[in-house]
Amino acid sequence: MKGLEFFKSKAGNKTFDKVEEVIGFELPNYFKFFTSLYELGSNKILSHKYLNSKFKSVSDCGLVVFKPSQNEEYGFDGFFDENELINDWESYSIDSHEFLEYGLVRIANIGIGGGVFIGTKDEKRDKIYLVNWSKDEDYYLIADNIFEFSKSLIFKEEDSFIPQNSSYSQLYKNWGEDFWRVKE
Repeated sequence: MKGLEFFKSKAGNKTFDKVEEVIGFELPNYFKFFTSLYELGSNKILSHKYLNSKFKSVSDCGLVVFKPSQNEEYGFDGFFDENELINDWESYSIDSHEFLEYGLVRIANIGIGGGVFIGTKDEKRDKIYLVNWSKDEDYYLIADNIFEFSKSLIFKEEDSFIPQNSSYSQLYKNWGEDFWRVKE
């Protein structure tokens, strides 16, 4: 899996109108179009899963990541849905340094301080930025729009996610299943 395959298509074309009401300005066009096409929400990202026979449940067998540079890698668990975006706006973004100085609004977390932000003003509008609060730079451009960013997402195999004494070469699927099984 890679890119837009991590997002489930949405039935209908509901947009983030409620968000625009709360924040008081229009969201960037590419972002609005993306929200009308795909289901969003933290932990709603589609990924490879395997059947954990011990617990009779389906679990992730790796991570979805993006690499803004050769030496950096960040886990990604999805863009905020409408309610998450409103909650983040009210509790953080409205008074944030990123919004007040640069017009950036957080649209996803990165697991450590900061997040994935979208530009809402002038030449930054629709552009996607990474903000990592442990870095010296305030923010840096990682994509020209949300579609370009989404296409850069990749699946990373993590041995620690699959059962002990197993490897990815032991995974297989039966016809019609949307998860992997571990050949024992």
